[in-house]
Amino acid sequence: MLLFAPAPTTFAVHRATELPKSCTLEATTRYLEHFVQRGQVTFAGTAPIALSTVGIVPGTAAVRSLDGAVAYRPDTDFTVDTQAGTIARTSASAIPDGSPVEVALVAPPVTKTGNAIALDFPSTARPVAPQVAWVVPTFGWTDQTTNLGLQHTRTRGGGGLRVFLERPWYSSGAGEQLAVVLATAPVAAGDQQLRDLVTQVGTDPIVRTEAVTAGFPAIGQFPLARDNKPSLTLPELSGRGVAVAIHDVQWDADRQRWACDIVLPPGRVYQPFVHLALARFQPNSLPGGELSAVTRLEWAQLAPDRAATVVLDALDLTKVTVTVNGWSTTGTDAVRNQPNAVSVILQTTSSLTPGDLDWTTVGPVDGQLLAATGRPDGTTSWSGVIRLPKTRLLTSYRLVITEQEQYTGGGRLVYSDAIRI
Repeated sequence: MLLFAPAPTTFAVHRATELPKSCTLEATTRYLEHFVQRGQVTFAGTAPIALSTVGIVPGTAAVRSLDGAVAYRPDTDFTVDTQAGTIARTSASAIPDGSPVEVALVAPPVTKTGNAIALDFPSTARPVAPQVAWVVPTFGWTDQTTNLGLQHTRTRGGGGLRVFLERPWYSSGAGEQLAVVLATAPVAAGDQQLRDLVTQVGTDPIVRTEAVTAGFPAIGQFPLARDNKPSLTLPELSGRGVAVAIHDVQWDADRQRWACDIVLPPGRVYQPFVHLALARFQPNSLPGGELSAVTRLEWAQLAPDRAATVVLDALDLTKVTVTVNGWSTTGTDAVRNQPNAVSVILQTTSSLTPGDLDWTTVGPVDGQLLAATGRPDGTTSWSGVIRLPKTRLLTSYRLVITEQEQYTGGGRLVYSDAIRI
């Protein structure tokens, strides 16, 4: 009869290879010899003999003569199929053919496995500093249609940057995130060490706009941050803390890079520049080892928010009113005390499902310039009436809205959108 040990006395811990880390507890016994079963069998040639319906514990099968004087060798005199629970005599075996011998074995189970549990082992070393591949601006778009479909508003949210990171990620294990490193208090003008390690914001020097009131952003200014830490240490700063806005990273299969979206709303400042200071963050670390060394990026410019509203006249089917709202520069080196130039290009198509190349411009290729007006809240409103050559019920139209900064020797596109009517 197969006996079981009254309690497990030996334990083995197995760590899974996939993330997150998990452990399984496996118990066995030191008293395996007390589980041995013995019996007599008679081999007939090399035909296998079934001994156990539940298998055989590897390394426990033994064959010897009935008087115990001769012990036969595994793999030389006999073979064992531990899964099938069979034993067979080899063709060159010293086991007598047709004569009884004693066989001993242990049938499973002799171990017991517990449920897997997830464990986080704190990192004992700081993560590796992130390597940035490139940075691009990002936008968020929202659409709203009201007034029985006669009014359509498209809003572009700016202030976003997508940071692409070189592989590999997870230098310190699962759970790594990207931290925007920030100052915890106003930075003194002469504190160059801290200035070189924290994120800064500044105005574009060639446009006229409201001044940046806080050149060092705070942790509450990052809406996409998953968490904030008000005081952590950097390896470059001894005895001084920094704040961090912690962001998740995502895998971009198209570009084969890790990517992180960081949004810092520009507020009343038109297209500010941001100098990001980034570090890897490992939340499951020993105290003081959560942040890597800092990686500083080049200055990147944040795009402004824009809201474009198209209103169709209910009675006049050729009249369309266009309004664009947002913060603007009040001048450049070429045009003083004037906001950017916003124009609307009218296009038409004969296709029922047009692509971007199926549209033809109607009227001036540069479009119709909208009139700019300052609003009480400090933003600028550009507006104008567009006249359609034919009623909108007979022809498909779209409005291409563009905004240009004006400089000596040319201009720069800062906003564009296309709205079908």
